[in-house]
Amino acid sequence: MDLSSPSLALDTRFPAGMTASGKSDKVELTNGLKSGFENIYNPEVVELKHEPENFYHHGEFQVANKNDNNTFQGVILQRFLRDD
Repeated sequence: MDLSSPSLALDTRFPAGMTASGKSDKVELTNGLKSGFENIYNPEVVELKHEPENFYHHGEFQVANKNDNNTFQGVILQRFLRDD
Protein backbone atom coordinates (compact mmCIF):
# COMPACT_ATOMS: atom_id res chain seq x y z
CA MET A 1 0.00 0.00 0.00
CA ASP A 2 1.58 3.26 -1.15
CA LEU A 3 0.60 5.92 1.44
CA SER A 4 2.23 8.66 -0.65
CA SER A 5 -0.26 8.16 -3.49
CA PRO A 6 -2.39 11.30 -3.99
CA SER A 7 -5.35 9.13 -4.99
CA LEU A 8 -5.34 7.18 -1.71
CA ALA A 9 -8.75 7.36 -0.03
CA LEU A 10 -8.89 6.31 3.61
CA ASP A 11 -12.12 5.23 5.32
CA THR A 12 -12.13 6.89 8.76
CA ARG A 13 -15.77 6.22 9.66
CA PHE A 14 -14.86 3.32 11.96
CA PRO A 15 -11.90 2.52 14.21
CA ALA A 16 -9.05 0.75 12.42
CA GLY A 17 -9.87 -2.90 11.81
CA MET A 18 -13.57 -2.36 12.66
CA THR A 19 -16.45 -2.70 10.21
CA ALA A 20 -19.95 -1.16 10.26
CA SER A 21 -21.27 -4.34 11.91
CA GLY A 22 -18.78 -3.92 14.75
CA LYS A 23 -16.90 -7.08 13.70
CA SER A 24 -13.15 -6.99 13.47
CA ASP A 25 -10.60 -9.32 11.93
CA LYS A 26 -7.75 -7.59 13.76
CA VAL A 27 -7.30 -5.15 16.60
CA GLU A 28 -5.18 -1.99 16.35
CA LEU A 29 -4.93 -0.09 19.62
CA THR A 30 -3.09 2.79 21.24
CA ASN A 31 -2.39 3.57 24.87
CA GLY A 32 -5.32 4.80 26.95
CA LEU A 33 -5.41 8.21 28.59
CA LYS A 34 -4.39 6.89 32.03
CA SER A 35 -4.33 3.10 31.65
CA GLY A 36 -5.48 0.37 29.31
CA PHE A 37 -5.81 0.76 25.56
CA GLU A 38 -8.13 2.49 23.05
CA ASN A 39 -9.16 1.89 19.42
CA ILE A 40 -7.62 4.06 16.70
CA TYR A 41 -9.05 5.43 13.45
CA ASN A 42 -7.58 4.14 10.20
CA PRO A 43 -4.18 5.75 9.52
CA GLU A 44 -4.35 9.04 7.63
CA VAL A 45 -1.66 10.89 5.63
CA VAL A 46 -1.60 14.57 6.65
CA GLU A 47 0.54 17.61 5.79
CA LEU A 48 2.23 18.65 9.06
CA LYS A 49 4.47 21.33 10.54
CA HIS A 50 6.89 21.03 13.45
CA GLU A 51 6.43 23.46 16.35
CA PRO A 52 8.87 22.32 19.07
CA GLU A 53 8.08 25.32 21.33
CA ASN A 54 4.42 24.27 21.84
CA PHE A 55 3.32 23.25 25.33
CA TYR A 56 3.38 19.45 25.68
CA HIS A 57 -0.43 19.18 25.79
CA HIS A 58 -0.78 20.93 22.40
CA GLY A 59 1.61 18.55 20.67
CA GLU A 60 4.91 19.24 18.99
CA PHE A 61 3.42 18.63 15.52
CA GLN A 62 0.39 20.45 14.07
CA VAL A 63 -1.65 20.21 10.86
CA ALA A 64 -0.08 22.62 8.36
CA ASN A 65 -1.90 25.51 6.72
CA LYS A 66 -1.57 26.22 3.00
CA ASN A 67 0.82 29.15 3.59
CA ASP A 68 3.13 27.34 6.09
CA ASN A 69 6.76 26.73 5.15
CA ASN A 70 8.85 23.63 5.90
CA THR A 71 5.94 21.20 5.98
CA PHE A 72 6.10 17.42 5.54
CA GLN A 73 3.71 14.48 5.22
CA GLY A 74 3.16 12.19 8.16
CA VAL A 75 0.96 9.20 8.96
CA ILE A 76 -1.44 9.93 11.84
CA LEU A 77 -2.66 7.21 14.19
CA GLN A 78 -5.49 9.01 15.97
CA ARG A 79 -7.18 7.72 19.12
CA PHE A 80 -10.88 6.86 18.67
CA LEU A 81 -12.81 9.54 20.59
CA ARG A 82 -15.50 8.26 22.92
CA ASP A 83 -18.36 10.30 24.32
CA ASP A 84 -18.94 8.67 27.69
